Amino acid sequence: MRTKQRLSASGELLRVLPGQYVPIDVIPTEERVMQWINRVHPTATMNLISALSFHRVTTQIPDYLSVAIPRGSRGPRVLCAPVLYWATKPDLLADGYELHQGEYGAFRVTSLERTLADCCKYRNKIGMDVFLEALRLSHAKLNIPELCRQAEQLRVLSVLTPYLKSLLS
Repeated sequence: MRTKQRLSASGELLRVLPGQYVPIDVIPTEERVMQWINRVHPTATMNLISALSFHRVTTQIPDYLSVAIPRGSRGPRVLCAPVLYWATKPDLLADGYELHQGEYGAFRVTSLERTLADCCKYRNKIGMDVFLEALRLSHAKLNIPELCRQAEQLRVLSVLTPYLKSLLS
């Protein structure tokens, strides 16, 4: 441990989380930060605008990494990038995510359908324009029954239905 601290102080290593260091030339992208977070918090899941960006269905550039964690737990303090944690019921984190592999380990991202249902639920916090743009850009690759199932699980199906009808007509 002392060796890592000494190498960090000399500028050879970058401290990304308490106890986790990477070479100084590693750029902390959203995917890498999620991999580092998942080492400490295995149920943490990339969501909302960060997941839209991951699925390439937005023109927005996220200001922070958006991460869902179980309600009642604390997310790790990330030292190299801004992270916003969203407290979520633990049973909602058990469904609607994809597991991806990266160079520093596996990380979880909400599926496209779950991401759109989340964006519908949090449309007043992230912006209605973000939700509508994502819906418009993703309609070709959407699984509509799965989107409806996820929206029903999050209790936003009645809100989402008019948008789907106008998109599909």
